[in-house]
Amino acid sequence: MAISSSGELRVSAALGPSPIRINPSSPPKVDSVNFLNGGSSVSENMHKWSASIAHVQSTRCHAKRPLGIISDYEMSTSSFNQDAESFLLSAINMNFFERLNLAWKIIFPSPTMIKNSNANVAKQRLKMILFSDRCAVSEEAKQKIVSNIVNALSDFVVIESQDKVQLSVSTDAALGTIYSVTVPLKKMNTSCLEFDENPIQDAISRIRFAPMSNNLLISSWDTNLRLYNVDKSKLVFEASGEAALLDCCFQGESVAFTAGSDCSITRYDLHSGISDNFGNHDDLATCVEYSDQTGLVITGGWDKKIKCWDSRSMKTLSGANTVSVGVESMSLCGFIAMVAVGTSVNMYDLRKFNSSFYSKCVDIQIRCVRPYLDQGFAAGSVEGRVALKYFNPSNPDNDGFAFRCLPKAKEKRHDLAAVNDIVFSPSNYGVFVTGTNDGYVTIWNAQSKRRVFEMPKLDNSIASLSYNREGQFLAIASSYTYQEANELEIPPKIYIVEIDDQQIDSFSAGSSK
Repeated sequence: MAISSSGELRVSAALGPSPIRINPSSPPKVDSVNFLNGGSSVSENMHKWSASIAHVQSTRCHAKRPLGIISDYEMSTSSFNQDAESFLLSAINMNFFERLNLAWKIIFPSPTMIKNSNANVAKQRLKMILFSDRCAVSEEAKQKIVSNIVNALSDFVVIESQDKVQLSVSTDAALGTIYSVTVPLKKMNTSCLEFDENPIQDAISRIRFAPMSNNLLISSWDTNLRLYNVDKSKLVFEASGEAALLDCCFQGESVAFTAGSDCSITRYDLHSGISDNFGNHDDLATCVEYSDQTGLVITGGWDKKIKCWDSRSMKTLSGANTVSVGVESMSLCGFIAMVAVGTSVNMYDLRKFNSSFYSKCVDIQIRCVRPYLDQGFAAGSVEGRVALKYFNPSNPDNDGFAFRCLPKAKEKRHDLAAVNDIVFSPSNYGVFVTGTNDGYVTIWNAQSKRRVFEMPKLDNSIASLSYNREGQFLAIASSYTYQEANELEIPPKIYIVEIDDQQIDSFSAGSSK
């Protein structure tokens, strides 16, 4: 699924012998299956976004399959021929909707059927029956397709005008008959955090989910640190300071740290509301991280220093590491601190912090760096590129890859926006999300090196991203970042998107370059 520059969504159902594939060089499609009773169910190869993507199991968009069409069918491994022939004979006299329903079950079978190799055999034997020209669609059926898709989409998008919804029918040698519906969209229905009493007044610098709960920590340039309970949709903590807050992090569930433009590192007790000065840099403090493994607080600043503090004694360890330029970004992975320094990423072992043990030049001016589990890191640049590097590549001559983080609407242009943040899914191996300064949030698969999904462009820059512990929620901070003169200084917003990793897995498996 993708939104074009004109704000249109293309939805298609293809009657063809192979799973639907998304090709970044052509408009992505969302598959929709339509049933006789007028219901609609969105493809299982889509992501489940609570406010932007419908899910086949969602109670809001779910339509029960009509009785008498096809039940969950399992073929016996001991009597394949008899079962398969009976299955095929039952399919011959199906009408269009019945065939489409059956095709859906074959292309995207249940987990039980996936384990049964007979399903793959049946799929091949069914293709001449399911996807033949006998599946002609009347005008009435076409209108049903349009109506059902519009109804399914209406839960998570605002449609500009139903009169402008268009359906086209085409034929593909490989896919068969393709039914495409183009839907003009006004906007996505998204879940946005509400700050009724005291809204965020300035740019958001960082958002972070708590280690265990769905509490979201928010630092901003209006000097305030906020804690928002996402489950209860309630602001539970707020503390104002003397300077803009440039970063924040948790220590457990009850303590937070911030890095400020007044060079200070501040500690907050999120239960009592008490805050105290934890330490200082000689220039702007830009980054702060807490290590659960060591109990240390690691900070960086424009004074070109990286400091390591004992969280109990509030004292720095002997000496501070000095780098060549100000610290732009920092992340932790176990005992390793990753620090972005110009065009390089320096690695520090927190157990012996006297010097870096590894430095990797990525040939891009780094805006953010994030760990790829314990295998490597991803760095986003101010020029709109992402570099993913591995620590121990199987091939020393191929230690990673880089790509342009370019939205589909700009694929033929060369003006790239800074990649402000990158987050890896904690529950779906190899899946990561980028947020750019021109307002795009994109999901990628590091294994397949492909774009999985691109959200519609948001009004503001993407300042920060954060997954919760389970990987169920993705928080998106849409805010100006003071990077460009033409940024819109409209009120910042934070969106919460619910993600279903099984849908991303299915969608990734069916995607193509």
